Parts: sequence; C-alpha cells; structure tokens
Amino acid sequence: MKKILFVILIIGVLISAFYLFFTNNSKQLNPDLESTIEISETTKISNLSFSYRTSPDGYVLINDYQKWPKDLISSISLFSKRDYEWFSKPGFLGEGPPSITISVFNNPNRLTAQSWAETNSLASNIELIDSPPVPAEVGGVKGIYYLVLGLYLFDTYVFAYGDEIYLLSGAYHEKGDEYYQNTVDVISTAVFK
Repeated sequence: MKKILFVILIIGVLISAFYLFFTNNSKQLNPDLESTIEISETTKISNLSFSYRTSPDGYVLINDYQKWPKDLISSISLFSKRDYEWFSKPGFLGEGPPSITISVFNNPNRLTAQSWAETNSLASNIELIDSPPVPAEVGGVKGIYYLVLGLYLFDTYVFAYGDEIYLLSGAYHEKGDEYYQNTVDVISTAVFK
C-alpha cells in the first residue's frame, strides 16, 4: 500500500513539474499575448452607432455634453488612454490632446449638411477650412467632409439624418499618424439606424 501511494505521489510530482515547465515556457514565448489582443466597444449616440478600440492602448469615451450651442442634443469625445491620464491630472494647464468628437444637434428645419455647417459656423468650424467641402458618405448616409486647420488638423464630417445633424471630427498632428488612423477606424465603423 505504501509503495502504491509513493508511486502515485511521484507521478503527481512529475505531472506538476511538466505542467509548470510547459506553462512557463509558453508565457515566455508569448509574454504579452493578453496585451496584444485588440478589444473594441460599440457605442450609440442618438441614431449613430460606432466602434472604437479600448485595448491595447485604446480610447476612453467621455460624455462632454454642454448646454452650448442651444441645439446640441448630445456630445461625446474619445481620448487615447495615455492622453486622458496625462491631461486629467489635477493642475493640468494647456491645450487638450487630439480627440475624436461626435456631436448631435437638433435640425428642426431639416437643413442640408452644407447649409447647417454654414449657418452654424461656430460649432462646425467651417470658416477654418483650407478648401471647399466635398461630398462624403458614412454608414450609408450622404453628407460633407472638410479639413479644419487649427492647433491640430481636423477631419470633419457633417450629416443631416432625419431631424438631426451629426458632426464627427477627428483631430491629429499629420496624416498617417496614430490619431489620424484611429479617426479613420472609428469613422469606418459608423452606421446610422
């Protein structure tokens, strides 16, 4: 009986040693496996849904609704986690980092995207463009696109959908940088319902 228990104990130790050896080696082969898996989240703002990356190095969604301008229904901004941690520290002074902003406005007169942008130049920043707006389509809805020049470059899209206006704007330093690519990624997932 003692010999059987001893053999079972030895087999148990060997199995445990093999398991530990195997799991440690697999962790060394893929030490950042969990951090490389891309995770995204889908969010809806009024009749527009879109997805954005939450990890690795993803975005934080901030509801930045204000009571200005008067026709604003809802507004959100996406900041990279790194930038959000940086500018949300107590005592931060300065310009905020590039972000992706989506705002929804009442459009009771059912203005076209172009007419609304021209009528609401403070909200649309259309006075800061480098060339005339061009037609654009996102999520099956037609609107306009223009590039706003400022502290950052802003790819700006305006859509009239039902009795609402959707203003999507993504800030970046230069075409092709990570902020630009993240804007492209978010815009490509936008769907109106």
